[in-house]
This record gives sequence, C-alpha cells and structure tokens, in this order.
Amino acid sequence: MRMKKSLGLKKFSEKNFSSETSFNKKKSLGQNFLKSEKAVRQIVEAGELGVSVKQGKQETVLEIGPGMGVLTSALLEKGARVIAIEKDDRLIIPLSIKFHKEIKSGQFVLIHGDVLDFVGKDAMLPSLVNLLSSTQVAQEPFLRKENNKKINKNSPYENSKDGPYENNGYKLIANIPYYITGEIIERFHTIENQPKTIVILVQKEVAQRIVTKSAPGLEKGIGKANSYIKDRQGKESILSIAVKMYGNPKIVSIVPMGAFVPAPNVDSAILSINNIKHFGTQKQEKEFFTILRASFAHKRKYMLSNIKTLPINIQKRVMEVLIKYKYPESIRAEDIPVAIWKDIV
Repeated sequence: MRMKKSLGLKKFSEKNFSSETSFNKKKSLGQNFLKSEKAVRQIVEAGELGVSVKQGKQETVLEIGPGMGVLTSALLEKGARVIAIEKDDRLIIPLSIKFHKEIKSGQFVLIHGDVLDFVGKDAMLPSLVNLLSSTQVAQEPFLRKENNKKINKNSPYENSKDGPYENNGYKLIANIPYYITGEIIERFHTIENQPKTIVILVQKEVAQRIVTKSAPGLEKGIGKANSYIKDRQGKESILSIAVKMYGNPKIVSIVPMGAFVPAPNVDSAILSINNIKHFGTQKQEKEFFTILRASFAHKRKYMLSNIKTLPINIQKRVMEVLIKYKYPESIRAEDIPVAIWKDIV
C-alpha cells in the first residue's frame, strides 16, 4: 500500500539513467542501487533531519556511494546539505548534471574518490573534516580524484560563521557497499570527528549480530554466568561490541532483495546508530581494542587463554573484572555483554 504523503522523489528509471551513463554495474564496487521509495523514506526518517530552531540552519549529511541519486534526492528535499563521495568515475558527470542546481547553490557537494582514502591511518582526514564542518558553500561543481588535494586546511571550506548550514557535527546516511561495512563502521566510530548519527544499509544478518542483546541483570553484577550463557539467544562479536561501545544501534526495518537493482543474494536491514561518542581517551580506546582483538583471536578458546599474549598488568585487570561479575575462568569473549567490557576500559 502506497503512503499518501510522498517525498516527491522522481520515479526510478534504471533504463533512463543507464542510457545516460552507458555502463554496467560493477560487482567489484558492490553496486546494488536502491530503488524502493519506502526504504528511502525509512532511511531519511531514521536520520531525523531537521532545522536548527535557534539558528535556522540545516544539517550536514555525508553520503557514501550516491549511485543513481535516489537517496540523495530525498536527503536534499529534506533541506540537508549533502556531501557525497562516489568512487565510480562513470557516475560523476550524470550526478553533477542531475543535481546541477543543488551544486550551484552549495547544497550538494560531489567528491570523486574512495571514502576509505579520506578516513583512516593513511587517509586525507583533515580534508574531509574541514569540508564536513564547513558552513560555507562549495566553489566547484564536483571534485575529481586528482583535485581532492584542493580541499585542505587553507581551503575556502574552512569553518565560518556565515552560510546556511549547521556547524554542529554531521550525520552519515548511506547505502554503502556491503564489502566495506566493517571498515566504514570501525573508521567512522574511531576517528576524532565522529558523525552524530549513522544510518546505513547492511546485510540483515550483520545487523542482527550487531544489535544482539545481553541477558538482563548480569551487567549489574547480579546474574549467574552459567544461566546467562545458557539463555543467550545471540553471541557478541568484535563488531557488535565495538558499535555498542560508541553508540546505540537498532534495526529500523528489513529491506528485501527486490528493493535493489541488481538484487543482492540476501535481504538487507536499515541500521541506525545514535548517540555516538568516544568512551575513552585515544590511548584508552587503542588499548581496549588490543584487548578485544586478543580476546577473540581464537573463537573456541576461553578468553583468559586468548589474552595470555597481553602484558601481565592487562591480564590482571581483565581477571579482576571477571571475578567482580562472578564469571568462571571458562568464559568465552562472545559471552560477555558490553556493560562488562566497558568496565575493562
């Protein structure tokens, strides 16, 4: 049943867009373009985009892989400033033509490049940070890979009190390529300039593993480990713990395979992560992930056996936390809820 209220999206036409771009979708880029208006509406609603009441300024959204621009259109119609990073060079010209008015007004900025080149250890992170925190409009319609260096600390995108956009963080809202799901989640949670909110499409099973819940009561130290392990419906993973250490994840809805072109082999889910913030200093977070990765190094081994590769003082700290919550030495890392992991930091 169609919703009465429409986002005003232009009717999806794969044929028309393909004729403009003259290309076949690349599996190597994980290109599964979203065509469902219902799914687009749910993603936008989950992003909770709005106007700053005090300043009358719009929010900034980072979109990874705009593809045919279906989600982009909906975000722009909400009044958000959209900064989109597209890796496929065949899509740059069609997207710049489709959104030429928004590019001219500064509401839409299209960057030609790989998002992983902007976020991470060897990335051009300051460039992206300046662009995301800027309140000014762009001076160029789009940026090709060789021109990305133009966005730097001395660029016209530096922070300014002028401009129609909110300078209070940004939101990551995107239909990302599934093969970089883990990379995207890890990098955007651990960088200094984190997004306030993340709303992304991921494989359904991945989303379900991320939001798996611990048994009630144990995080307060009043549960019994054996009954807890027996009653668990899900197991934690490095990814699920990492996400919940930084924010609050939830599944907004399930998106069927047929909502995409071409259709993937599995159903998807809209995953939202809210209230994102750092849980420690850079040093503390780095040490925590060292402990976390060591704890999951060998899935069949007990946690205490896995962390024997770590310094004695760290092993002692972990042991003290397990004793505090009355865990047996035979506990595995996947059976420990996030609340206890937070006590290890």
